[in-house]
Amino acid sequence: MAGVSLVASAFFSIWLIFCWFAGSVSIRCATIERRFEPRTYQLAMLGFLIIDLAFLASLILNLYGSHRPGA
Repeated sequence: MAGVSLVASAFFSIWLIFCWFAGSVSIRCATIERRFEPRTYQLAMLGFLIIDLAFLASLILNLYGSHRPGA
């Protein structure tokens, strides 16, 4: 599970950074550009950030659970 969380967190982090620099995000065959729809772009990026943080929290908890003393 830690491996899946690591890969997913890395993927979403890279995707988030790429979308930030590109100024557009693609969701389900729709491209949202920052300059035309700033509010929708911010919501889409917030969604990706929440997904990324969820996988990162899962990774941290899995690593803690597998390496804590007395496990």
